[in-house]
Parts: sequence; C-alpha cells; structure tokens
Amino acid sequence: MDLHYEIHGAGDETIVLLHGGGADMRTWQFIIPRLAASYRVIAFDGRGAG
Repeated sequence: MDLHYEIHGAGDETIVLLHGGGADMRTWQFIIPRLAASYRVIAFDGRGAG
C-alpha cells in the first residue's frame, strides 16, 4: 500500500499528525510550519484520502 506523506522540520523530537475521517493532511497546512520550526513533523493521508 502506498500512502502520500510529507516530512517537515529537523528537530530531535518527532510529531506525527493524523487527520480525522473525511479529511486529508491539508487539515494541518497552517500548523505544520509552526511545529516544523522546533520539531520533525510527519503528516500523511490515511487510506482513501488525499
């Protein structure tokens, strides 16, 4: 199975963002830049999204 994902930032700690049902990772488009300033951020589209 292939999932679309993006990795942002390069911090020592990692945050994984999971969107809710009926959504995709665009849910996080405004928060990712803020989190990526301090953390490594992984966001992905769940099965059937994106």
